[in-house]
Amino acid sequence: MKRVVELAIKAGRSRQSAQTGFIHEQDLIPLYENLCFALALCRSHISDQILEARSLLEKIFHFEVEGNFPIYLHEYPLCRDALFKVKIQPIFYWLMKDFFSLLGEKLKEKITLLMQKAAPFPVIEDPKDPEDLAHYLMAVQMLSKEEQLPYMEKIYLKWHPALAAYQGIQSHKRAEPAVTLLDLYMGELYGSFSKRSLEDESIHLKGALVHPFLSPVPDHSYPSYILSEEKGLFVAWGSKEHLHTFATWKDFKREGESLLFTLQELLPQDNANEELLFYCNAHPDHQILINGKRATSFQIGDQVEIISKQLKITLQFEGKGVFSGFLSKTNRPYQPKSTLFEANDWKIALRTLRRDPICQVKVRISIMSLCN
Repeated sequence: MKRVVELAIKAGRSRQSAQTGFIHEQDLIPLYENLCFALALCRSHISDQILEARSLLEKIFHFEVEGNFPIYLHEYPLCRDALFKVKIQPIFYWLMKDFFSLLGEKLKEKITLLMQKAAPFPVIEDPKDPEDLAHYLMAVQMLSKEEQLPYMEKIYLKWHPALAAYQGIQSHKRAEPAVTLLDLYMGELYGSFSKRSLEDESIHLKGALVHPFLSPVPDHSYPSYILSEEKGLFVAWGSKEHLHTFATWKDFKREGESLLFTLQELLPQDNANEELLFYCNAHPDHQILINGKRATSFQIGDQVEIISKQLKITLQFEGKGVFSGFLSKTNRPYQPKSTLFEANDWKIALRTLRRDPICQVKVRISIMSLCN
């Protein structure tokens, strides 16, 4: 059995109610995850689990409304998402393709009719983030080998196989990037998963949709760290065991070795006039120095160094105005609510004391690999 199928079944069992037999999300019963669980059970190729999958599908189909389904079963007969019937097409595709003879006549007829009522699952032409890329691969895997090849070229340069990480800015869960379905797709493609992607997550249920890739992986060379300037600045380094990241979400223009940030005309009304924010995950391997010494505040012209075992990032701020910089422990944006009372990141903030309405701050940045 494939690793992703094992993960999907394990995630399902840990969330399955003994009373209802459904996968529960707190007090809710999500239909999509239950359909994924049924597919994972079929992919186990164990007869008892295939029978369980058939029973689960039969129960789910009682909640069908004119070719669509509610997002959560308690919402029946209300279907809030008109495109939900398109979203579940890949699940039906793999059930019919791989388990046609095992479904039974009633289920086959029902699934065939549902697939006829929905538009085909689309290929996203220009995937922008890990979620888009996962949906992109979901559609690509339903194509023939010859059809897949041209689409796959978009994927390889978006992933760093040595770090098992997406090469771009992304949401975090505590000290590392949050696991997405893309982690499972790329783990299958390269035959190697990051440690964080194997820890129990509800996203593993969707791993039932991940299938072996038909096209071989090209022989690309990759640097020792990730540097992305899409949607902000993102740097990642470390290993599959633990990924370290440094990021800012603010737009900038690149000027040689410097980043030029244009500040908004009006000062922000919150966060004590913090206008430029950088985040680095807090970890014992990291040391942050101001002009070579331990400190928690800095001024324009000072040198801020983040020294890790494998990488050193140096920042130096320049700008016309009066600014004050400081370090503090916090969480970067886009962390889940469960981390509200934790501090997983170092924040490097530049606070405005006085400046002209039109103002730019230049940050000289150097990144040095310390790998042997």
